[in-house]
Amino acid sequence: MVDANYKFTLVDTGAYGKSSDGGTFEWSEMRKRFESNKYDVPQDKELLAAMGKFPYVTVTVGDEAFSLKTYLMHPYSKAAIKSDEEKVYNYHHSRARRTAENVFGTLAGRWRIFLKLIETKPETVDITVLPSTCLHNMLQNTTNISPFEEQIRMEGNTFMV
Repeated sequence: MVDANYKFTLVDTGAYGKSSDGGTFEWSEMRKRFESNKYDVPQDKELLAAMGKFPYVTVTVGDEAFSLKTYLMHPYSKAAIKSDEEKVYNYHHSRARRTAENVFGTLAGRWRIFLKLIETKPETVDITVLPSTCLHNMLQNTTNISPFEEQIRMEGNTFMV
């Protein structure tokens, strides 16, 4: 899982790349933790007395392969769209999912090992994937300015060698 700042927030390894996203998630430890509320998603809350309780929605999005859950939203089926509101929802849902795709693209661009099958024993994949996601998050905090350029900016127009 990733956030809007292009950082990994939850990482669950151990599934084979051939498996579908939805199937992988169904068997994952992450899903089990969501189901048993180990991530402390707030309970339903009454917003208006006349309307009853509303579920707290974590903005977790997936494609059509994922089952609809209280903690996971998926798009309307293209064949079942009946209104402009549903089309607009699908558009915004798609944009949110694109963030996740971009994060994985950035990760693969930084560490080319992710561009192809990782040729190692399944037991050792975790020591490649997990540190890579941590390093990715650390690099997201940095700027693309070299220390030399930063020194020039801090001193204004004065150029010091």
